[in-house]
Amino acid sequence: FDDTHEIHSASDIVLADPIKRRDPPPKGKYLETFKNCLVIAGQNSNVNNLQYSLSSGTSINEIGSEYFPDDDNGTVIESSFGDRITSIAALRDLLFIFHSNSIHVLAGNIAEPEGLPYSIDLLTKEGGIGCKSHSSVTEFRNQLLFLSETGYYTINSSTALSELSDLIKPLFIDKNLKKKRAVSFNWTEENVIVMMIPKEATDANGHIYATNQSLIVAYDYFKDAWLQWDNINFAAGATLFNNSIYINSRKNEQSVLSKMNDAGNTYDYIDHHEPINFEYDTNWESLGEPTIP
Repeated sequence: FDDTHEIHSASDIVLADPIKRRDPPPKGKYLETFKNCLVIAGQNSNVNNLQYSLSSGTSINEIGSEYFPDDDNGTVIESSFGDRITSIAALRDLLFIFHSNSIHVLAGNIAEPEGLPYSIDLLTKEGGIGCKSHSSVTEFRNQLLFLSETGYYTINSSTALSELSDLIKPLFIDKNLKKKRAVSFNWTEENVIVMMIPKEATDANGHIYATNQSLIVAYDYFKDAWLQWDNINFAAGATLFNNSIYINSRKNEQSVLSKMNDAGNTYDYIDHHEPINFEYDTNWESLGEPTIP
């Protein structure tokens, strides 16, 4: 008995057909990893499409894949307010899909090739709460922070919503704030989240830049305190690299990449050459009584 077979041409090779198509990824603004799949949203034309990759291909012995079958590896998530997807973010076993005035949550395993492995639910049926800027979304203390129309909110893995910035709510009334380009950065070493909502102008070349009147606030989540900052511009982003903070600004006719000094010497404070005027009132002085030493 001879179980060998001589292959003379490629036509003699029989390959199993893949379970799903192997389309290339779509072009989208927002990328996220969820259940070992790459999720893409924010397409220019299909503004409410959410598409995800194959997690693996058992029929072709692939451990992972970048293919995006456009037949059924995706869903359309419409907003009842007629706006488009503004951000996506994963938190534990949930994927949050944000519009400007609503929030949906996807629960389940999108990696399952058959059946209905996941569900999508609308969390904010009354509207009014959504995400204005994808760059404002950041994770801290097992929550997602994001900027809505009236301020910053958090949502946790139990889908509980909370308004974080209610103490400074009047700061967000300014109509000149460009909330769709807000940026947030979690400075974990200092337990501080720094947030910037730019006010913008146009330079001589027609480029948009952030002005000095932009709103910059910092939330100290260890002390549960808010501070307002100035003299910093990270309108083009901020990140942590090799234990150093890098910020990218959008200024008049230039964009500057800067690094925060943290060498533990006097050069860490080279921008502190001018005094900062402030007033401090004790509890007694605010009541019109003298301070008791």
